Amino acid sequence: MRGGDGKPGRGPKRQLNAGYVVGGLLMLLTYLVAQHFAVSSPNVVITEAPRIVDDVKSPGETAAAVVSREVPQIVDNTKDPGETENGKVVCNMEGRSDTCEVDGDVRTNGTALSVTLVPAASWPERHEWMINPYSRRFASLRKVTVTQLQDRAAAPPCTVTHDMPAVLFGVGGYAANYWHAYADILVPLFVASRRYHGEVMFLVSNIQFRPRWLVKYRAFLQGLSKYDLVDMDGDAQVRCFPRVTVGLRLDKELSIVPELVPGGRLSMPDFTGFLREAYALPRGAAASLAREPEKKPRLLLIHRGHYRRILNEPEVARAAEAAGFEAVVTELRGGGDTPEGEVEQALDHLRRQ
Repeated sequence: MRGGDGKPGRGPKRQLNAGYVVGGLLMLLTYLVAQHFAVSSPNVVITEAPRIVDDVKSPGETAAAVVSREVPQIVDNTKDPGETENGKVVCNMEGRSDTCEVDGDVRTNGTALSVTLVPAASWPERHEWMINPYSRRFASLRKVTVTQLQDRAAAPPCTVTHDMPAVLFGVGGYAANYWHAYADILVPLFVASRRYHGEVMFLVSNIQFRPRWLVKYRAFLQGLSKYDLVDMDGDAQVRCFPRVTVGLRLDKELSIVPELVPGGRLSMPDFTGFLREAYALPRGAAASLAREPEKKPRLLLIHRGHYRRILNEPEVARAAEAAGFEAVVTELRGGGDTPEGEVEQALDHLRRQ
């Protein structure tokens, strides 16, 4: 073999391999572009995320949270040229909660427990979501049907028209429990509605499960809304709103994530300040040992009679006293408007199981 001769077929083989690589890249690029246009329509964006579901057979039962893999839909038509007339629906089903923000010509009906977006002009297709109005997913609670209609022909006529936005939420689930009342409803409701400065109406479902709940937290609800709430379980009206928030979002247990607050940043100190305002509580801060070293800070131990109770409660109270606290043991139950707020306001630290 002469020095200038190479192995036969090597040049064509290299070209063939290069062709395979280029062809594969073109196929991948074609697939990615197709996927982009498939999910980037101005009306629908689909994402996949794990959902946390609280499986409860009845309002009084306790059950562990389980994770199920589903394909939630986040619908955002903010890029639609007709958004101003047609409105928009943005639904978030990630994490523990289901929520939808519906803007435009929005119509609610308590009999059907439905929220409907009516477009001014036709849309290519109809969309529908089933939203749990409680911040945790309970199979026992009636869900809200959120619908984006294709055109106005199928829209129910308004019987009552409101100028203010609305927040629709449910009070079933664990709402009878003091801790869950705050973690599951009151804190998320504060986050959802504080931006409106009282110019918001509350639409409440599943009241039959907790008939005393609205009485117990009346002062809190009136502090967030200037208007009478609507019992969606018995409301036959078709109410029209410019905006409706469906469901409450639980981002973190008994806490607020400032970056996720709609309409501006809020924090737990803002929530505490609102409680003082709503219940007309005079104390603005806990006791300061630096200012009053002789005064013991008061520690509240919430007594529980059944589940997650402190087995050695007397010993814990004595240990708190030994650590320099004035320990108070009480059971928060019953039916007044402000007992919990008044009890907590009189104390400096709170301990619950």
